Amino acid sequence: AMGKEIAINTSYDQIDAAAYSDFGEYNIATLPDATINQNAYAVATDAVGGPTIVRSNGTIWLVVAIIGIEVSLV
Repeated sequence: AMGKEIAINTSYDQIDAAAYSDFGEYNIATLPDATINQNAYAVATDAVGGPTIVRSNGTIWLVVAIIGIEVSLV
């Protein structure tokens, strides 16, 4: 399966950025089969709104985040 486990340093609550630096990049039409990539992440490069991080739920690919949108508490 593609994707990696998230690595969190529990002493500092920091996410290991290297663990997520190599999501595969795909056009929507070429995303791998979601049914055999459950919990995997990828980047859909041609999604509406720009490159988008997606995650397989074991059935379909779901949007996680649009790359470049500022993180906000509001």
